[in-house]
Amino acid sequence: MSAASCAFGQEGALSLSWLPKDRLMPVFAANSTEHRMSLTRILKNNQYIGGMGGMFPVVTATLAGHEVQFGIGGTLYTQFLRSRAHLEVVNADFYADFLIDYRLDDERVLRIGMGHTSQHLVDDALEILGYQKSINYVRDYLQSFFLQRIGVMKGFVYGGFYYQYRFRIPQPGNYHWLFEIGGEGLNEEITTNLFVYLAVDIKFREESNFATTQSYQAGFRLKGSAHSLRLAYSYRTGIEERGQFYLQRIHWNTLGLFFEL
Repeated sequence: MSAASCAFGQEGALSLSWLPKDRLMPVFAANSTEHRMSLTRILKNNQYIGGMGGMFPVVTATLAGHEVQFGIGGTLYTQFLRSRAHLEVVNADFYADFLIDYRLDDERVLRIGMGHTSQHLVDDALEILGYQKSINYVRDYLQSFFLQRIGVMKGFVYGGFYYQYRFRIPQPGNYHWLFEIGGEGLNEEITTNLFVYLAVDIKFREESNFATTQSYQAGFRLKGSAHSLRLAYSYRTGIEERGQFYLQRIHWNTLGLFFEL
């Protein structure tokens, strides 16, 4: 269903559905930089991760049984400390993507797109928390993903890559590739519209000799007609996602709330 739709010509001709509710490509739940609104607590310290944004399908085009969806995504991620006086913000990481999803059939979806991220320290980090300086961290990239639904696991698996045609970091060298695999399963309905699920996401980063960023997630998903709300525990390990700390490794247990538009 959609907010508005139109068709051109005779039956079987081009049909456009504007601002559709349903997404052809589902959310990669364990991906810690997925486009959505979120608040996550790192359990071993007094730090939080906030995300503000979402993935927004703009139009779905159908022609002779072929379905293509055009969408945009944008999210700001920030990590902050909760002190007695106020919140002290560490970073501001911006992500923007322009995406095209093509439904190959009922079980498979192909995605291509392009995007940008720039990742920064903010004034609290430099003036209050004592960080000496920030680095220039920018990535412009092309991306492609393939998703396969698997009935027996009540979910799906996916894999793909980012080709970074511009990647600025202080470390010398040319680093073009980031590979990502993952999936979601179980999805057992325990009461009306409330599901329990498991998810995983693993990224392989060329700038770190293909060391990994890993996220393992278990949680509950409250599914509405167009949106979802998740409450989930995640174990995150490996290379930091935040560009300002891209050489560091983490081992975090987190509890988060995720709202998917």
